[in-house]
Amino acid sequence: MHPGIDESHELENYQNIQLDHYIITPLPLSHDATSPLGFVIKGKDETILYMTDTGYVSQKNMEYIKNLDYYIFESNHDIEMLMNTRRPLFLKNRIFGDKGHLNNEYSAHVMAQVIGENTKEICLAHLSQEANTKEMALDTYQRVFDEEHIYFDNIKIADQKEIVSGGHYEN
Repeated sequence: MHPGIDESHELENYQNIQLDHYIITPLPLSHDATSPLGFVIKGKDETILYMTDTGYVSQKNMEYIKNLDYYIFESNHDIEMLMNTRRPLFLKNRIFGDKGHLNNEYSAHVMAQVIGENTKEICLAHLSQEANTKEMALDTYQRVFDEEHIYFDNIKIADQKEIVSGGHYEN
């Protein structure tokens, strides 16, 4: 048993867990899965968010994810591309709904609200192979950031099959 994790191995929303020199905060997400979570991980000198599989970002979560160093954040689909896929309407509605996945536009608006002077990198993750492209996600972010008068160009795309590197690790 690792100190900081109870016998049930259950994580409680917003309750910090300390593992070595990391503090991990589980954030509840809105998705049609059992107890989905995102995580803010604070190390000695840097912080990172991992958040995919959510239909929206709650106001409470917004407070936890402001001005972090690194973001791995869902940018699942382009709405028009999603609606033009051959997927059945119920599935399109599920993906687009509050318990589905973040579209590029919403994702970019959230990031525009939370990035700050500490932010070093955004990595867009969980891109749909049928309803998104890397170029479309980046173009949407660029357009939204331009509209919000935000200059930030260190945005990467996580490939579903390739490893994306960034940041640094010190033991």
